Amino acid sequence: MNQIISRAWQIIGYSEGQRTVVTVCLISAIGMAIILLFPAISYYKSNKYNYLEQVDISLWVGNNLQNISNKFLSEKAAKISGELVTEKSLFSLISETSKKGMISRIEQRGSTVVVTIDKARFSDLLSWLSEDLSPYGIHVQRTTISYIDGDTVNAQIIFSK
Repeated sequence: MNQIISRAWQIIGYSEGQRTVVTVCLISAIGMAIILLFPAISYYKSNKYNYLEQVDISLWVGNNLQNISNKFLSEKAAKISGELVTEKSLFSLISETSKKGMISRIEQRGSTVVVTIDKARFSDLLSWLSEDLSPYGIHVQRTTISYIDGDTVNAQIIFSK
């Protein structure tokens, strides 16, 4: 085997000293590629899992928010709060039901309320939208959600009643 390798080096035209340097460089390059490959594969798998989880949550939200009856939600809100739903404004309902520090900015625009959320957990956002706001008959007109990292998102949501 050594004779075959030695003969191949001679055909290529490298001297004995050059062969050693080229061999060491080649082995080092292969070693570095292998060392860098493992973290890259781990990072890819982690992000792929997060992406697939976010897709599943988005599909669930899209399928289930449309199936909830608005009349049922209004009646449920009246039973839960013990007061008429129409007594509180949309702005105050959104302000009161949000988790502390979740909303970065909230503003009234005619009959709608625009909420900006920076660096919030996506699971907290979903919990707020589905459990805390839905009993009051509040509708989400438009949502823009930007994924940041892990379970963290930025969002802008336009609500109406």
